[in-house]
Parts: sequence; C-alpha cells; structure tokens
Amino acid sequence: MCGMKNPVRRVAYVHDTNVYGGVEVFLLNLIKYLDPQRYTPTVIVPAFSDPLRSSPIRFIQQVQQMEIPLIRLPLPSGFPVFNLISQIQKTGLMYKNHKFDLIHIHTCRPLGARISTISAWLSGISAILRTEHGPPLGVTASTKFVVKPLDWMTDYILTVSDANIEDQVKLVHRDRMKLYRSYGGIELNRFLRINTIPEAKEKIGLDPSLPVVGTVGRLALEKGHMYLIQAVPRIIEKYGPVNFLMVGEGPLEQQLRQLVEELNLGQNVHLTGYVPDLHTYMEAMDIGVMPSIWEGLGLALLEFMALGIPTVTSSVPCFQEVIIDGECGLIASLDEENSLADHILELLYDPEWAFRMGQSAFERVNSHFSIQRLAGDMMDLYDRSIASKSQR
Repeated sequence: MCGMKNPVRRVAYVHDTNVYGGVEVFLLNLIKYLDPQRYTPTVIVPAFSDPLRSSPIRFIQQVQQMEIPLIRLPLPSGFPVFNLISQIQKTGLMYKNHKFDLIHIHTCRPLGARISTISAWLSGISAILRTEHGPPLGVTASTKFVVKPLDWMTDYILTVSDANIEDQVKLVHRDRMKLYRSYGGIELNRFLRINTIPEAKEKIGLDPSLPVVGTVGRLALEKGHMYLIQAVPRIIEKYGPVNFLMVGEGPLEQQLRQLVEELNLGQNVHLTGYVPDLHTYMEAMDIGVMPSIWEGLGLALLEFMALGIPTVTSSVPCFQEVIIDGECGLIASLDEENSLADHILELLYDPEWAFRMGQSAFERVNSHFSIQRLAGDMMDLYDRSIASKSQR
C-alpha cells in the first residue's frame, strides 16, 4: 500500500579491535547518527579472557552511556575445535533470537571476526557487511586462502579510502565487485572554535607568543611520531623557538619521551598523555601534523580541517584523497623527517598562506566529510544489501 512505512530494521555492530582509536570514534558516531525510523543498533563485543585482546573498556563504557544495547559474547572454553563449533552455534543462536536484519563488522584485519561472519551466515541474517578500517597488513598465502569463503558469505567489504580498495585487490586478491568505499565523517558542529589560538595556548599553559605545531593520535608505530620529533631540531634551528604538542597515549609513549630527552628537546616537545577533552589542545595549534606511516583514513586530519588548521601530512595514499596538496594542506615525503620539517617551515614562514590553507581545509571537510553524509551512505547501503538478499 502506498501509505505504508518501511519497518524499522535491527543492525548489529560487531566490534573487533582491542585498542581505542579511530575505529571506535567512527563506530560511535555512525551509531549516534542512524535514523531511528530506519535502523536500531546493538553493539556486540568479542569473548576473550585476555583483556589485551578484548574491546577496550573505554569503548564499552561509551556504548553504555549512549544507552545502546550491548551484548558480550560468551567466553570460550574447552578444546579449540569443540570450542570453535560451540562459539559458532551460540553466536548464531544469539543472532536468531535477536532477529537482526543486518550484521556490520568493524575490524582492521582481513580475517577479523571470523566467528561472527560464519555464525551470521549460518543463521540466515539478511545481509552481512564488514568495514576494514586500515590497509591489509601481514597478508600471507593462508590469509588469501581463508578469506575466500568468508568473503563469499559477506555482501560487501567496506574500506574508508580508494587506496585501501586497491590494497585489498592487490594484496588479498579480493573481488573488486564486493568492495565498497565510504569515507569517514565527523561531527562538524563539535569543532566550532570556542577560544582564539592565543587564548587556547594560555589555557593549556603554553606561551601564546610562540607558534604551536601539534599532532593528535595514539602513540603507536603507524602514527609516525618519531619522524616529527626528529624534524624538530631542523625547525628550531631555521625558525627559532616553537612549541610541539603530541596529544595522546599509547605503547610508544616511553620510547618517544626517551627520544625527546636524548635530543634535548624537553623545552619544546610536550607529550600530554591522554586528555579527556581534545578541543582546547587542538584550538591551540597553529599547524597540524599527520606524519603517519600507514592509515585507514585518519579522523584527526578531518578534525584539524574542521577547525581551520592547516595540516602537513605524510604521503600515505589515503591522505592524498583528503588533502588537495598546496590548497588545503601540504603533503610531505613518507618516512622522511627533513621533508616534514621543510613543509612545516613553509607554513611557519608564511602565516597568511597558512591561514588561507586552513580556510580551504574547512570548506573541503564541510562539503565532503560530515557524519550526516556517512550515516546516510551507510543506511542506503544497508537498504540495498537487504533488498538484494531478499530478491535472491
């Protein structure tokens, strides 16, 4: 009948990472902006007795604070083979009992969440999607072999950049017809300026008269913080005093602090550790830096752009899809601290150009990378996936 509304469908989001970072922010924002008249979400976290393999407690707490239904899968027990069969049976029964229409897996690995994929397929879920948030790393011959049946059970494998699609085809030999790119998006209204740059510098205890160059992200190998630290002496030598902010925590924190000490940069380089509210720290930055070695997309880059901060990135392919080099940011050579230093110096020496670049970045992120666009894309893809499955 013409006036009938489509039913509200149930989507289960399977979380398959063990650290808090861009994947978790991406997923929480997506859930927040789903249209409740179209989809109602549930979050599923894995079953591991080892906390280092489990979903981070911070992510679980945020899901609970949003009052989103959360399901913790039962802990494995017994012999590995029997345990695997039992987990598949229990997970499939759970999917059936909750009458989910669609399963959307979020992982960083081609073989992530295998049990959820098999269980969802065996239980007859209408559609199965998986978003892989980073390039496929450590791919072996066995990876390519095992991933084939999992991909056959899956309707779409989503990536967050075109570069990642090419990596999936080249490295994992995936079917291009199953790959779908959807760029990340951010809550643009959360990145409106509250403080001027000098006010923000004073609030976090930095000299407002000195430029601040900063980066935001987990202190992990892939983020490339060591290249920024190694670039600092060249920048100070050529420009003079500059403050460098590294906001975040992670496994390399102690190693990076030691490098700062070895280079005698304690007066200039400030590692903040975890801060609950990034906004003021980002507002204090004259220039943003993303020196990553590899990335899925890099939500921090979008956040810099939303605040009108000109940003220097490495030449990771996904950054080149976001940044228009020389217009709304600068792209430095990968793994190369001198190139990074020279690009930062270009912006320090020409603050008017840097300001115009920040404005262009603001316009680009507002037109291409909103969370509303991302949520709309996802729900349209969910609709198509469910409709396609029902017609088979």
